[in-house]
Amino acid sequence: MSPLDAAVSAWRDALTAREHAEQAIREAVAAGVSVADLKRAIPLARDRVLSIIREDHPDITCPRMTPSIYLRGAGQFEETWERVTRAMWRCGWATTGDRTTSWHRARGGLPVVLVDFSGEVDIWGNSTDGSIRVVACAAKYRADDEGYQQMRLLPHGSASVVIGRPHLIDTHLITDAVRRQLDKF
Repeated sequence: MSPLDAAVSAWRDALTAREHAEQAIREAVAAGVSVADLKRAIPLARDRVLSIIREDHPDITCPRMTPSIYLRGAGQFEETWERVTRAMWRCGWATTGDRTTSWHRARGGLPVVLVDFSGEVDIWGNSTDGSIRVVACAAKYRADDEGYQQMRLLPHGSASVVIGRPHLIDTHLITDAVRRQLDKF
């Protein structure tokens, strides 16, 4: 190996080691280690530690927005709510049982899917046959009979997916149906 090749190799190794050291500092701060503790443990100036923490890196990307699942299960037992809620959480989806919160999330650009396992009247006031319904939703303003603007959570895209009956809730079927509805966004 020529002296030039050795110098280039050593420089690359040092650069890689520096990047790993800086990433270790960022991870330590993210884990709750204070800058003062880092400065005492590492022979770096406080300003250098702060500049490492604040540096932007092209490999860091904005996280994907978490889909929101609006659960509606009027009249269902607490155990049923727990099973359905935990199934959504296992998939990494945020849940809410509040229509207004769902509307605001949809209005803010989050994908919102309604999972209605109440088996009564659906969210839009239509009587149902008692099936579990999964439908992608969109936030819209609609004028009521007197011309006032009303917040409405409306179906997004095609019709809802109908699965099973509330007394036969299969969380795997529900999560599969939610995934299909999220594909519409």
